[in-house]
Amino acid sequence: MIFSCLVGIANYAIYQSSIDYMTAAYGPYAASATGGNDLARDFLAGIAALYSGPMYENIPGRPLEYPTTILACISVVVTIPIYIFYRKGPQIREKSKFAQSLDQKMSIRHEKRKKSRAGIEPETEHKETV
Repeated sequence: MIFSCLVGIANYAIYQSSIDYMTAAYGPYAASATGGNDLARDFLAGIAALYSGPMYENIPGRPLEYPTTILACISVVVTIPIYIFYRKGPQIREKSKFAQSLDQKMSIRHEKRKKSRAGIEPETEHKETV
C-alpha cells in the first residue's frame, strides 16, 4: 500500500504541474486548455477500460505478460510525440500566429507589471492634468 500511495502522490503532482504549466503558458485561455486536457484524460481513461479488460481475458498463453507488454509498447509509441513537442516547441511556436499573439500580449502585460512595481504610472493616450 505504501507504493500505491507513492504512485498516487506522483500522479497528483504530475497533474498539478501540468495545470500550473497551462495556466502560465496560455494566460487568458488557460480555462479552455485545462478543460480540454481534463476531457482528454477522462475520455482516454474511459476508453482504456473498454479494451484493457477484454485484452487481459482473451489473449491466450501468458494472460498477464503479453497484454502488459502490448500496453507498454503502445505507451512508448504515444509518448514519443510529447518529447518531439518538447524539443521542437520553440520552432513550432515561431510558426504559429496564435502563439506569437499570445507572446506579444504576455510581454505587454509583463512590462505593465514591471512599471507598476517600480512605481511608474503606465502611459495613457489622453492624460489630463488639472
